[in-house]
Amino acid sequence: MKIIGNMKNLILTLVFGLISIVSYSQTSPVMVVGNQTYDFGRIEHIKDTIVAHFWFKNQGVGELKILSAKGSCGCTVASFPESTPGMNGGEIVVKYFSSNPGFINKSVTVHTNDPNNEIIILRIKGETYKPE
Repeated sequence: MKIIGNMKNLILTLVFGLISIVSYSQTSPVMVVGNQTYDFGRIEHIKDTIVAHFWFKNQGVGELKILSAKGSCGCTVASFPESTPGMNGGEIVVKYFSSNPGFINKSVTVHTNDPNNEIIILRIKGETYKPE
């Protein structure tokens, strides 16, 4: 009998735990990024800024906030909307200043208030070449 009572308590604890998780996730923001890597491919070096667009969506109910987005170096800068309520989305724009021809492999670290996805790493890659 004691085993059956303990089993009932365990099952009830698991059920209430799952209900708590489901109800919490239904009121939280959920950030989904379409593609976390942008490949410029091979492009002519123009000694200028090249731009990548990262589209995202809030698939949760709570207001999604992007707290910061920092490039891996001074040549990579990101701009972003501060918040997106409900099912709205937006874009993070990453600008890379190409000072010399060569390979591009940079990242942007995005901090959000999504409890399951607080840090997202966006990447840009490609190669710039000097025309002959």
